[in-house]
Amino acid sequence: MQDFVMRPLRIFALLTTIATAGCGGGGPGGANNVGPFQLTLGTTGLGQLYPYRIAQADEFGNPTQKILNVTSEAVLKANVTKKNKVLPLATWPTTATLPNGNAGNQYLLLKFSHDLDPKSILSDRPADQANSGLTGALQVIEYDPLTENSKIVPGRAFVGGWTYLDDLSTPAFDLKLTRAVAADGDGNVQILDARANGFPRGFANDEELVAPNVFVFVPDADGNLNTIETFPTGKLIRVVVSTAVLDFRGKPLVRETSFATTVGADTIPPQVLGFTKVNQNQVRIIPGNNQKGVDPTTTIRIEFSKPVQPKEVGDFYSTTDKTPPSAGISLFLVIGNSNVPVLYYADPVNYANLSTYIVTPGFQLLGKTRVSIKVNNTIHDLVGNAIGTEVTTLFETAAGAGLVNAPVAPEAIYVGRSAGDTVGVSVIDLNGFGQGTGDINDTNWPRNPNIGQPGVFPQLSLGKTNMDAGGKGPLTLTQDTSLSDLLLDSSVVSSVGDIHIGQPLDKIFNNENINPFVSRFNQINPVTLTRQGSWGNSISIAPHPNPPRLIIPPPNPAYAIFGEEPTMTTSTDFPGQIPGMNTTVHPPAGPCTPSPVNRLVKGNPFAKDINRLGVFGGIYNGVVYGPQPAPGNPQPPTPFCPYTSRQQIGHFLYVLDRTKKQVVVVNSNRFTVLERINLPDPYSMAMAPNLKRLAVTNFSAGTVSFIDIDPGSPTFHQVVHEEKVGKGPTGIAWQPEGEDVLVCNTLSDSLSIIKGSDLRLRKEIQRGLNRPLEVAVTP
Repeated sequence: MQDFVMRPLRIFALLTTIATAGCGGGGPGGANNVGPFQLTLGTTGLGQLYPYRIAQADEFGNPTQKILNVTSEAVLKANVTKKNKVLPLATWPTTATLPNGNAGNQYLLLKFSHDLDPKSILSDRPADQANSGLTGALQVIEYDPLTENSKIVPGRAFVGGWTYLDDLSTPAFDLKLTRAVAADGDGNVQILDARANGFPRGFANDEELVAPNVFVFVPDADGNLNTIETFPTGKLIRVVVSTAVLDFRGKPLVRETSFATTVGADTIPPQVLGFTKVNQNQVRIIPGNNQKGVDPTTTIRIEFSKPVQPKEVGDFYSTTDKTPPSAGISLFLVIGNSNVPVLYYADPVNYANLSTYIVTPGFQLLGKTRVSIKVNNTIHDLVGNAIGTEVTTLFETAAGAGLVNAPVAPEAIYVGRSAGDTVGVSVIDLNGFGQGTGDINDTNWPRNPNIGQPGVFPQLSLGKTNMDAGGKGPLTLTQDTSLSDLLLDSSVVSSVGDIHIGQPLDKIFNNENINPFVSRFNQINPVTLTRQGSWGNSISIAPHPNPPRLIIPPPNPAYAIFGEEPTMTTSTDFPGQIPGMNTTVHPPAGPCTPSPVNRLVKGNPFAKDINRLGVFGGIYNGVVYGPQPAPGNPQPPTPFCPYTSRQQIGHFLYVLDRTKKQVVVVNSNRFTVLERINLPDPYSMAMAPNLKRLAVTNFSAGTVSFIDIDPGSPTFHQVVHEEKVGKGPTGIAWQPEGEDVLVCNTLSDSLSIIKGSDLRLRKEIQRGLNRPLEVAVTP
């Protein structure tokens, strides 16, 4: 009975000793346990592997002499450019050498910000000894660049000098966590178990290798550390530190870390993992591999065999840059026989892993469409080796939303719908004669009197598919190519609480890069016929047609423009001009190509008599407003040829989704999602008269968030201020002159007044109000 009692006591004592050793005496306030739990250093003993390093960039993006450790996303984004690249990692020498130059086993050292839990990294399972005794939370991988065969490097792993060794006191193979190496009181590293002979020591600061926050891996192909060895040559040594690594408290690593290097000079090209198995649909591009039914809102994950230069994969995601330049990924929609380029962003999964990237399409992918992803050899690793094998794979999106080409303001009404299965946004067509998406068997487009008219540019013709069919006519709901009149559906928004129209899309998305006549300096106000205050399509007039048709392949994929330019305006006097209508402006225009009179004048859109046929509104009869066609090559000096309306037609449309607590920013013509702005608890919106700020009430937070909606601002689509108001703010209105913002506080029976100038609370009115819900202000 005594023996029965004592055995558990001895076991408890052993576990207590191990737990204390794993902590190394450290505690929550110890020097090794400060801040978030993360990897702080990776080294060969002779050179740095991690953190990644980069030169500090100057104001022009060029490298300076100062070298920085990449310790945050901010450091990486602030300094990496096409001219200033991430620096190469250290390599191991071709001979087994210690830091002091003496012969000795090579090693990998990983230092963490907290003391480690050895058992999260080292395994006591006999089966795991074939994987160098590792649990898999941390892997040291030998990757064959030719065959892609991967295996754990044969070796011995230590955490703070501890490792699992066979308990020699028992006849069976019993693994026991053993302190095999330790530093004495003078910092001298001592071998405590003869099976650890060969552990790297005998050089300056070698006591760091047995610190409780340090992992050390020693290559050991023959199971005898006394044999001096190098890491495998001719192979890529990949190190992956996952979030399954735990500190002494049991808390996981905050971010996965990965890097790779070689023995000797690194001449191994980077590859997409699985490049040898593309035909077996096993390439590490997800989604890909001919996968079907993929969510059209998906991002794409690409895994490389080693770190690659971020800017060569693509530009980082940005809320202000809506037209990222193309880089090393080719992303296409495969429509018929055409490959339609898709704009994208590419971000490493985090700043500690430059081997894996998330590719985010610049707009929501089309439903039921094949998508092609190609990784090009313009991507290089940190040394400068180019991608060894270009890889292409495909996937197909699920049904999702159809392709949309809707009429735009002032000839459109945007309607939020929140009943049952019809959650989303629809558009009422007030023009009825555009060539947008619709039903090819039920279209009003053929009644447009400008079809076939000589001199009209671009030439107008009847549609052939639902993509260019045109709508059903005035006062009907616009349809997408799938014939749904819910242009923004529940796959995008869960509710629609409010809608506002913002600034013109062409302030960011336009054809200036392909046609000098589309320059903003040629854009004039349709009323004053001057350039003053005319940057961006005027909401006073609609394009013709409204909308112009979509074209595949798109005319300007670099700016995500699929639509044809509106019908060209004339900028000189011409015979048959509307009496009293002179479109020649100053500075003098010309020589510019004239266009004929717009036959779609004010009138009755339902008339059967062609002489009475027309649209409901419009400023001028007989006028069109589009830009001149691009000049030939080489391009001559560009004359002043004024216009008013250009692609991208439409506006930034702001849709409040209370359920997802977001303001969803949408292209009002194409209904592609441009941005999602997360807020505490959005309820209602109001827009500043100058269209530069969007105010949003947050019901549970008792605040008003102010979003910058000025396309020319560096903080575009960012929350720039949040102001505290009463309890339960609901309805909100911005005075037309911009002086004040009025907010109903439903739960505190009050009205807050916020100054429009500095967005600060002016006063709160609390008398005479009972559960105010909405507010309106007259001009």
